[in-house]
Amino acid sequence: MDKINSHLKNGLSKINEAKFNEAEQDYANALMLSEKEYGENHEMTCTIFGYLARCILYQGKTNIALPMFERLVLSFEKIYQDSEKNLKYKTQGKYAAALYELADAYARMERYDEEEATKVRSMMGSLQHTVLCQRMEVGYSSYS
Repeated sequence: MDKINSHLKNGLSKINEAKFNEAEQDYANALMLSEKEYGENHEMTCTIFGYLARCILYQGKTNIALPMFERLVLSFEKIYQDSEKNLKYKTQGKYAAALYELADAYARMERYDEEEATKVRSMMGSLQHTVLCQRMEVGYSSYS
């Protein structure tokens, strides 16, 4: 875990310095370690995968980033659906963020037509509604 965190910290530092190629390598190394330690469909691995996809998008490699975000949405959707009822709210934010990232990648590729926009908005709205209802059921009254 320490090596993963080190790569993540270095990657963020490189992002802040606009050194995206170097950040990409750090995120790729963190991803490799996380996949080895936690597995491909673990929440930590998916989060790192999202960092890597965003870094790739920052470099203008939208054609590479788009399928990564599509995979990320599917991964977080599975994690969200497999979560115990009282833990769904914990993955809701990451799932919604993955949907947002996918929409952003579509927009950057100018492939974001109204049908796709409606689909992504509907998915995000449905997710938010479901999680709010679940929070109420398990006694969470705020987003804190």
